[in-house]
Amino acid sequence: MEEIQEEKRIHHGRNVKLARSWKNMTQNDLAEKLNVYQTDISSLEKEEIISDEMLDKIAMAMDVSPDFFKNFKPDAVMKTYNQQNDINSAKDANDTINVWQGEVEVGELQQNTTNYPLDKVTELYERLLAEKDKQIEQLKK
Repeated sequence: MEEIQEEKRIHHGRNVKLARSWKNMTQNDLAEKLNVYQTDISSLEKEEIISDEMLDKIAMAMDVSPDFFKNFKPDAVMKTYNQQNDINSAKDANDTINVWQGEVEVGELQQNTTNYPLDKVTELYERLLAEKDKQIEQLKK
């Protein structure tokens, strides 16, 4: 049997909302730039299809390409992110396997660990306590 996948339509209103949030704009900010009411922007963001004329006005007000509203698919971005994340996870797993098998050369793996030797931490703590004691003595005078 053939599987038929229905192409999801691009939701212009959601794309307007996304662009607005990425630009740190409120609905009021956008409404002022378009010379409309905030409730009009709220309604626009719920519409699946917005006229090209209105999309052009919104794009100009937000300094965004009108094509963004017409073509952006958030699902495609998430799919790409997940695929990239899977690739990175697989690489990390391979690196871990190689470590256990003793096949890693020096510098092959990047480690993001920070080691704080106990004696250095203790020394810092003692200096902080001494400084605190000095401040208490100064305040008592």
